[in-house]
Formats: sequence, C-alpha cells, structure tokens
Amino acid sequence: MDLAAATLVHLAARDGLDTVFSLDGDFRVYRLKRGRALNIVP
Repeated sequence: MDLAAATLVHLAARDGLDTVFSLDGDFRVYRLKRGRALNIVP
C-alpha cells in the first residue's frame, strides 16, 4: 500500500464513506473496519 492508497482508505474510514474513485486495481484488496470492502468507482 502506497501513501496515496493509505490516505484514501484512511479518509474513507474516518468520514464513514464506502465508495472511492481509483484507477489502481489493488484497491479491491483493501478493507475498512470489520472487513467491509470499499466500492471502487473506475
């Protein structure tokens, strides 16, 4: 996980969001608290 991905995951968790925009295919691996997956908008 690089700094940009970590920042997006942290902000989504902090703000209660479950959808992020990313062109990075690795985002499907990242999880929020309690194992919730992020919805990725390409």
